[in-house]
Amino acid sequence: MSENKAMESENSTVNQTMTPAAVDPVEVKNPNTYVGPKEVTQLITSENSQSSNGSKKPYPKSVFFIVGNEFCERFSYYGMRAILVLYLTDWLQFDKDVATVIYHSFVVLCYLMPIVGAILADGYLNKYRTILYLSLVYACGNIIMTFTSFPPPFWVGPVIGLVLIGVGTGGIKPCVSAFGGDQFSADQERQRSQFFSIFYFAINLGSFLSMIITPLIRESTSCFNSSCYPIAFGIPAILMIIALCLFFFGRNLYRIYPPTGSVVKNFFCCIGRALRNRCRSKSDSKEHWLDYADDHYDAEFIHDVRCVLKTFVLFIPLPVFWALFDQQGSRWTLQSIMLDREIGGFYIPPDQIQAINPILILLFIPIFEIVIYPILDKCRIPNRPLQRMVSGMTFAALAFVIAGCLQVKIDNSLYFAKPSGGESSVDFVNLSPCPLNVTSPWNTNEVLKSKMQTEKSIVESTNHTLLIFPTANDASCQLLDNAIQNVGLVSEKGYHIITARHRGRLASKLFEHPLERPSTGGSLVGLLFAGDFAAPPSRLVLTHVSSLKVYDYQCQDFDATPYELIPPGSYHVSFEYTGNSTSSIQLNDFECHDGAIYTLALYLPDETSRKPEIHQLLECPATSVSIWLQLPQYIIITVGEVLFAVTGLSFTYSQAPESMKSVVQAGWLLTTAFGNLIDVFVAGVVRLSNQAVEFFFFAILMGLTTVIFAVMAYFYKYVDEAYYELDSQTDDTQDLASSAAPVAVDPVRKDKENT
Repeated sequence: MSENKAMESENSTVNQTMTPAAVDPVEVKNPNTYVGPKEVTQLITSENSQSSNGSKKPYPKSVFFIVGNEFCERFSYYGMRAILVLYLTDWLQFDKDVATVIYHSFVVLCYLMPIVGAILADGYLNKYRTILYLSLVYACGNIIMTFTSFPPPFWVGPVIGLVLIGVGTGGIKPCVSAFGGDQFSADQERQRSQFFSIFYFAINLGSFLSMIITPLIRESTSCFNSSCYPIAFGIPAILMIIALCLFFFGRNLYRIYPPTGSVVKNFFCCIGRALRNRCRSKSDSKEHWLDYADDHYDAEFIHDVRCVLKTFVLFIPLPVFWALFDQQGSRWTLQSIMLDREIGGFYIPPDQIQAINPILILLFIPIFEIVIYPILDKCRIPNRPLQRMVSGMTFAALAFVIAGCLQVKIDNSLYFAKPSGGESSVDFVNLSPCPLNVTSPWNTNEVLKSKMQTEKSIVESTNHTLLIFPTANDASCQLLDNAIQNVGLVSEKGYHIITARHRGRLASKLFEHPLERPSTGGSLVGLLFAGDFAAPPSRLVLTHVSSLKVYDYQCQDFDATPYELIPPGSYHVSFEYTGNSTSSIQLNDFECHDGAIYTLALYLPDETSRKPEIHQLLECPATSVSIWLQLPQYIIITVGEVLFAVTGLSFTYSQAPESMKSVVQAGWLLTTAFGNLIDVFVAGVVRLSNQAVEFFFFAILMGLTTVIFAVMAYFYKYVDEAYYELDSQTDDTQDLASSAAPVAVDPVRKDKENT
């Protein structure tokens, strides 16, 4: 048979026993000796003999560098990914659909690259060099993301950074856990098991902390009149550099085995050779089209490829689950922006809500394994792996039904009257010390008291003549003259007509204000100076009570500042004269809420007062739907993840031929890539006009896919039917996965080192 026979799978690397024929000369750096084929065999034999004599071998120190590397790398990846959608919409000003397309395209790259990484590690470089080189690419991507987040915002740099990060994190994904397992000898099974438990903990600790800390840094720091993304991306970049350094510093302690050939590469080469030979053949004498590769591959390997392809048919519906699941970082994060994020006086960053998922899954996995599955067995309710996966897909569909219903509730709560084409929104605000008579095409002789405003009116967008004059004859109004104001209104805009004392007379002026809610959470606030504030020089200072962020505005004469996005919460407000000697006057505190637009109008109550007052104008009401209402959809989709993803990992491994474990695991990862491609297509091409409709669309798609998969599961024949017989005493599914799998599979984050 050919020398291109399949090699051991990536997932079985850590437990494989090497033979002299399979090992090229390699430097095994613990101890520092040059080891060739004969010496490697002697080394393994020596280790086994030590074990048989009862001596306990020391725990490999090299694995602590690997664990530290993994913690920092997961922190870097999930920290960057948590804030990515808001960075794209807030700083780079992409609309929500484009931001969603970029986000999911990045995830697609992250899940395509593991195949490349596995081929490089097994067939060309070895695991150590693959991890080292691709980590350098990874770190460069993080650095580019950090420096391109400085102004001015431009999309090219971040896209390059995301490509490098996707290549790096995806390429090392199949290598790190297997490389850690390589550090143990065959008789260190217990220590290897302890290592994978520590490795598993480091993965989840890094990802969980990053999803808490990075959004908090983004929310609580400010620079360049926005969230401070250079700091928010800089923290993950620093952690990735630390990860790279830790991995490099342990180089003198690692056991490094040479590449022995990639079974993934051989799998695809076998299929390609069979197709080529079949097209060239003039006869149809083979039992199966794959048999046309028998000139280069032996019968056993071809049979294993056939078995894998049968399993891959079962994978066809699976991407739809990942299309729903991975929207937690895109569409669900954008949905949380439209919710009231205040909980007990604290505001949860919209990109921090994703941290619920790892918390819940750490809670749910032992509950299902210890309580729910045994109860199902005792009640003789079938819960074979494919049945569990069908249940998980059903829960995912239900989660999106709930998300759609919540979106409908949000849309209804956010409705307020806005002008349409050819119309404008306008009202009158009286900040003068006396009552006014207001006459306009839509108001006739309306009396407006001091510190009052009319209701907003939707009027025709054209030129209008307004008549505003005082109605009182007291001394405070004697210096005010009648005011005739000509105003031109622009279509679909909002306006205030402000009347105030200015330079000893009644003055009216038209001010425009925004009507669209902020797209990234927080509040839009603008300052309006209704009076004489330029001399002496003065300023208005807003200080966020919890974060102590300061927003400083230089006062002007009868003018307004641009509207600025600020975090929700309470603010101390102070007015300061900044002439020869600075004096500060504390004004009333200001409270702003998510999704609202405020205009703070600063005015002097009378001509003798030097202490201004603030009149608050609400242009757009705050969101009223609590973020707590997102919790049910997170709970339900996490239940779906436990049933679908955790079960699916062990199922696919157990059903694969021994020589094809890594191929099937690579195929499992590809379902995530294709699932995110569905998201890219829906957001970038279909572009449904309403977010609630899109959620319901995915729920229906998942429901139909679940029915198809249930039919396929019904007719599927397990590799070992007797093994999966329902037993009222025990559930062996997890035992099979743990006994078959030589490397620990991370059930909490589906995309961690599964190949």
